[in-house]
Amino acid sequence: ADFTQEILEVLDSESAKATFFVMGLWANQNAEALQAIAKSGNEIANHSMNHTRYPDLTEDEILADANAAKKLIFDKTGFDASIIRMPYGAFDDKTIVALTNEGYIPVKWSLDSRDWKGYEAAKIADNVLRTVKSGDIIMFQNNVPATPEALSAIILGLREQGFDIVPISDLLLDGDAIVDTTGTQRYFND
Repeated sequence: ADFTQEILEVLDSESAKATFFVMGLWANQNAEALQAIAKSGNEIANHSMNHTRYPDLTEDEILADANAAKKLIFDKTGFDASIIRMPYGAFDDKTIVALTNEGYIPVKWSLDSRDWKGYEAAKIADNVLRTVKSGDIIMFQNNVPATPEALSAIILGLREQGFDIVPISDLLLDGDAIVDTTGTQRYFND
């Protein structure tokens, strides 16, 4: 199942922008949904080509996978998918070094909505709204029926708590920032 269109409708109705981490295999199978994201004004980032755990790959294999997805996304949408979320959130020193040396900006979520567990919309919204803090990157899936309804409640709840909803690129540090081996973005200090 794919609920990308419903998610886009919620974001549009709430005047919110988000980042969609797109896997290459999904993009090949869901061209219409990919184009809808691209035309919506939301951000598209990289989520690998094949959803293989990067720590299980060599550096060359990591880069081949990430580059294949980046090229596919660019060719189909014009988005530079240099921001990447590693499959399963799995990474190690080798992964971070390989990706950053190639110009990627690796990111990971800090708050899992747990929508993938099949919860009802109210429970998904509660999972997020009771634990969210400033700067959180909240992860949702686009293949869960309750996600669009939960997302609507979450956006309203976040705004009631004084939060702004922004795409990942708005959270990135400017200048000489690095992503360290824990996946944390920080300024580089000699």
